[in-house]
Amino acid sequence: MILEIIEYANEGNLRDYLNEKFDSLQWENKIQMAFDITSGLKCLHSKNIIHRHLVNQ
Repeated sequence: MILEIIEYANEGNLRDYLNEKFDSLQWENKIQMAFDITSGLKCLHSKNIIHRHLVNQ
């Protein structure tokens, strides 16, 4: 069985969000976002869950 799961983001994609709000975000929040993304990927990998590639386009 193959399932595709996507997460809905209220603010659109991360690139657009950061383009719009990067200067107003505190560095603590920027670092926390990076940590959260890394932790999520680490969790997926530990469960052998396949995800699509992440791109910075």
